[in-house]
Amino acid sequence: MKGDIPLHPTRGLDPHLTTCPLCGGDHEDLVVGHTLRAIIRKYGDPSFETTSYYTKGHRRAFELQIQNQDRSLYVAKSHELEDGEKVVSSEPCRKCSEELKTQLDLVKAGGVFFRCDECKREGVIKASAYTHAVREKAGILPPEPVGVQFHLCVEHRA
Repeated sequence: MKGDIPLHPTRGLDPHLTTCPLCGGDHEDLVVGHTLRAIIRKYGDPSFETTSYYTKGHRRAFELQIQNQDRSLYVAKSHELEDGEKVVSSEPCRKCSEELKTQLDLVKAGGVFFRCDECKREGVIKASAYTHAVREKAGILPPEPVGVQFHLCVEHRA
């Protein structure tokens, strides 16, 4: 087993609980092994920064994996996880997964995804005369997904 999971020198399997990437709540996954957090940046885009994780001894393979996604990505820095530090899961929790499926079903039935710049809210507007007009203007009919972006809350609360 030692050859399969890199052990932490003092914490052994070094288990870490995970959180949902959408709601931030507890996730059912558990990460084991000597894990590091990587800060990933993009050449030419100082505003881009994301976090990912890899196991000790696998940095080069991890770097190749992210560069295969986008050649401009690189690992800016990395550090070992603290004892008890939670890891953001790569998948949403069951509750968020069910909510996403419900939203997608609403959009397939003629609804529209929306995002608001002011309040940062995201969601779905159920099928209505408004969503029909949005889809008609965009030239995208159900079940294909379509979305709108509002600049002010009054635009989606009206």
